[in-house]
Order: sequence, then C-alpha cells, then structure tokens
Amino acid sequence: MVEGLNHKEKLTKPALNIFLLNMEGELNLSYHEPIGIEVIAGRLLRDFPNNIGLQMYDTQPELVKYGKIQTDRLVEKIHTFSKSASCPLLLGISVPIGSWEYTKSLLIKLEQNPPEVPVTIVLGNAIATFTDPDLLKKDFPNIKLVVGEGEEAFSDIAQQIITDEPVEDRLTASLPDLEKYSLPLRAFTKDVIDRGGSVKIEMSRGCCFRYTHLAGLLIDNLQVLLRVSFHPTRNALSYYSIYSTF
Repeated sequence: MVEGLNHKEKLTKPALNIFLLNMEGELNLSYHEPIGIEVIAGRLLRDFPNNIGLQMYDTQPELVKYGKIQTDRLVEKIHTFSKSASCPLLLGISVPIGSWEYTKSLLIKLEQNPPEVPVTIVLGNAIATFTDPDLLKKDFPNIKLVVGEGEEAFSDIAQQIITDEPVEDRLTASLPDLEKYSLPLRAFTKDVIDRGGSVKIEMSRGCCFRYTHLAGLLIDNLQVLLRVSFHPTRNALSYYSIYSTF
C-alpha cells in the first residue's frame, strides 16, 4: 500500500509536522490520483524546504481492497507520525463528496484520543468548500476549513503555526499566481497507473465543469482521455485527465 512521501530523512528538528490525508468513500468510488494533496505537498516543500516533516496517505487502496476504511488504523498512523518530533502537527484532510462519514469517524476518534502534541486540523475539497461551515463546526468547532484551491491557503496556515500566529477558522483561496506555481509532488502516480486507475496532468488553472472538450488518443498502448477545460473569465486552461486501460 502506497503511503506517499515521508519527508523527514534530512531533518533533525522540524518546526512543524504535516500529515496530508486523502479521504474517500464508497460512493462512486474510482481509483484516481489524489492530486489535491500532491499539489499541496509540492507547494509546502517549495515554501518550507528545510523545516517541516511531511507525510501523505491515500485511503483509496485500503477502500478498494477491504471495502472499508479502518479509521482506528488512521489514528495510529497519525499518532506515530506525531511522535516522530516534538513539534506541532498540522493535519490536512481532503474530504470529497461521499467521504464525510469516514472523516467524521476519524475526527471523533482523534478527539477521544488526541496526539500528545498540539494539533491543527484543516478540512478541504468539496465538503469543506460547499457545505455550510456552521454544520461542519457544530460537532467539531475547532476544525479549520479551506474553501477552494488549497495550496496557497494551506501554506499560509503552516506559516501561521510555525510563527505562532492565530489560524483563521475559514480561509477562502485567492486566484493562484501562475508565475509562482509549484508542480505537484507525484508520489502516487506509478501506483495508480499500476492499479489501472486514472492520473492527472495539470497544466494550468480553470473551471473543470464548464467549456469542457473531450478527445482521445492512443500512446504506447495506453488509452488516454484528454479533458481540456477553459474558463473565459479566468483566462486559464484547466487540466488533462489520463485514464489507463490496464
């Protein structure tokens, strides 16, 4: 099972440990690259190359193999990582549609059995972006929410924790500066392809749900579906999606 990068080998005393978790659920499950946490990881390593510990974990292989996610094991993984250094922990959870029940289970168990170090929990992706924040914070008042694209907002949160500044409860992403764009950290790409899933190549930013055109081609026996999106008001192309047929 691929857990992604554990960026701690060259660090003696990180100022902040960051655990990025891609949560999923049984609804419309398809094995795809967790590009959201990979993009955030790439940005974090660019902004904080020498003073963070970073680990990523994708729940999809577990869900595909066993039919469920064992949130008790997730708590253990988070605890183990948090004990690797005596510094605060920033836990970022990507919460797409269909994954809330597992996310809720994890949050409850972390409340019952919290790590020994200070923890900041940040939710992102569709649930955090489109759900009324009062509903999410009713049961979990201490969580932070990122609305929209997460890498710039998440990097700001990391900086606030490192410099001991207060973290906002809800951060709305601004339009990204493409001149400062960081490439995703593609820790899961090979495993996704090996398992017959879909990987993504992001070439710029835009809206994936409007002005979408599809085209297909065959490259070295790999069936590729290109989805190119263009948003006229943002003047930006979106991404290609590559679907293997292995």
